[in-house]
Amino acid sequence: MLSRLVEDALNASDLEGAENTLGESSTRTISRRGALAGGLVAAMSAVAGAASAQSRQGNRGAAGSRPPGTGGMGGGSQHGSLSTGSVTYSGGLGNGGSSVNSSVSVQRSWQDNDIKLLRRINYGPTPADLAEIKTLGYSAYLEKQLNPDAIDDSACENKVLQFAPTINLPYAQLKQEQFDWEVRQDWNDAVILRSIYSKRQLKQRIAEFWNDHLYVDRWKVNGYLMHDYCRKIHSLSLNTFKELLVASANHAAMMLYLDNRANTASRINVNYARELLELHTVGVNGGYTEADIYQLADIFTGWGILNDNGVIQDEFAFHPEWNTPGTFTVMGRTFNQSGKAKGDAVLDWLSNHPKTIAHIGNKMARFFLGRDASAALMTRITNAWGTSGNIKAVLREILAVGEISTSVPKFKRPNHLIYSSVKQLGSDLVSIWGLWNEHFIPMNMEPHLWNQPDGYPDRVDFWAGGMVRRIRFVQEVNSHWGLLPLIDVTAMRSMDDAAKVTEINSKMFLGELPVSDQVWIRRYLKGKTGDVSIRAAFAIAMAGPSYQWY
Repeated sequence: MLSRLVEDALNASDLEGAENTLGESSTRTISRRGALAGGLVAAMSAVAGAASAQSRQGNRGAAGSRPPGTGGMGGGSQHGSLSTGSVTYSGGLGNGGSSVNSSVSVQRSWQDNDIKLLRRINYGPTPADLAEIKTLGYSAYLEKQLNPDAIDDSACENKVLQFAPTINLPYAQLKQEQFDWEVRQDWNDAVILRSIYSKRQLKQRIAEFWNDHLYVDRWKVNGYLMHDYCRKIHSLSLNTFKELLVASANHAAMMLYLDNRANTASRINVNYARELLELHTVGVNGGYTEADIYQLADIFTGWGILNDNGVIQDEFAFHPEWNTPGTFTVMGRTFNQSGKAKGDAVLDWLSNHPKTIAHIGNKMARFFLGRDASAALMTRITNAWGTSGNIKAVLREILAVGEISTSVPKFKRPNHLIYSSVKQLGSDLVSIWGLWNEHFIPMNMEPHLWNQPDGYPDRVDFWAGGMVRRIRFVQEVNSHWGLLPLIDVTAMRSMDDAAKVTEINSKMFLGELPVSDQVWIRRYLKGKTGDVSIRAAFAIAMAGPSYQWY
C-alpha cells in the first residue's frame, strides 16, 4: 500500500495541493493525485510516528520552529512498533534524553556490516565506496576515514573553490570582503559540496555533529565570524574534545551568541555558563545546581570580544577589568587562579569530567549507532577518552564492527536526505542556490538557523511531519526542474524491468533494497518505456522508508 501511494504521489501534478490535505500552506487546487500524495504523507508520517524511538526529553525549540505539519510531538519518550517488514530493530534512539524501549521495522533487510558502516559514516555510499571497503576490509577502511588528511580530496576542494572563492582566506582577509552575506554563504556552499563530493566522508559527518553540539546561530553572528567559527570546528573535528571546547570558548562567535560579551563583574550574564554545563559538557543531568551556574558565570566574566576605544571588533578578547576576582566553587571543585587562567582551568577540568565523558560519549553513540551506548561500550569510550577526549579513539570504539552490527535505523534529517540523493544519483551540481532555495529552506534546515543553542534535532518525531517536502525533493531531483543535470540513464534503456530494478538497487541501496519494494517498482515499470519512467522509478525507490531511513 505504501509503495503504491509513493507511485501515485510521484505521478501527481500538484504536490502543493497535496500539502493542503495535511493543513499545510498552499493556495493551489487539490488534484485527485494530489490527494493521493496527501495519503502518502499520512502513511509515511504514521511509519515515522510508530517508529519514534528517536525521541528526546522534551523540546527546547519553540513550536514555531517545527517543520510544517509536525505538530507538538516534542515531549517525552514514546513507544511504537511497526510490522511491515522482515527485520525488527529495537533500542532507544535520539539526540539527548534517556533511552526508550521501541521497535521498528521499515522494510529493511540490512545485514552486511560493511554496508552498515558505510551508511553511518558516509552521507550516500556508492558502489565505488562498497568496492573500496570490500578491498581494504572493515578495519582498514575505518582507519583510513579516521585519518582524512592522507586522503587525496583535491577534486572536491577544486570544486569548492569554484563555488566558494573565500573558503580558505585568512580571517583578516575575510573581513575585507565586500559582502558579509557572501562570506557566510561560501561556507554553507562548501559544507554542501564537501558532504556530497568529499572522499573524507567521516570528517564531514563528525563535523556536523560538533557544529550542532557547539552550536552558534547565524542571526546573532556576522558572516565573517560565522565562516571562521565553522571553519575552526571543522578543522578540529577529529582532534580532541578539549581542543574543540577551548576553541569555541575563545571565539568571538560563541561569546556573541551566548551573550558572554555582556558578562561582567558589575552585571552577570549566565547564558554561556548555563549552556557550557547543560549542553557542551556534563549535560542536563550532570549534577550541577543553579548556584554552580552563577559561580561559573563569575569565573567567565570578562571573556568577550575586542573593544577598541568604544568600537567593537569581531575578535575574541579577555577584559581583566571586567573579571570578578576571588575563589569560586563549581560542582565541588574550587578554582582560585587569577584572571583568564581561572576560566582556562575550568575548561580543562570540564573536558575530562566523568559526566562530560558520559554525556558526549552517549550522544556520539546515538548519532552514529541510533541507540544509547551500552555499559560495556561506555566503559570502552571512557578508556579511549584519555585526558583530553581523543575523538578518533572514541570513534574507533563506537564504530567497531560489534557496535555497528547492532546499530538501529535513523531517520535522515533533511540535509542528509539531500546529500545522499545527489551523491548516489551521481549528479553534478550546477546551482547550489537552487538546491538551497528550493529545498533546504522549505524543509527548514538552513545551516545555523535553529533558534536554540542545542542545534538541530536528530530524531524522527521532529522531522516526520515534513514528508510532503521530502517526497517533492526526490521527485524533483529525478526530473531536473532546473536544479540538477538529468542523471544519465542511457545504459538502462535497453534493460528489462528486472535489470532496471537491479541497477536502482545497486546504485541507491548497495543491493539491500527489500524484495517487497523491488516488486512495487517492477509493477510501476511494467509496460512503460522511456527515460521518464526510469527516473520515476528511482524517485519511487527514494520516496520509500528504505531510503528515508539509514
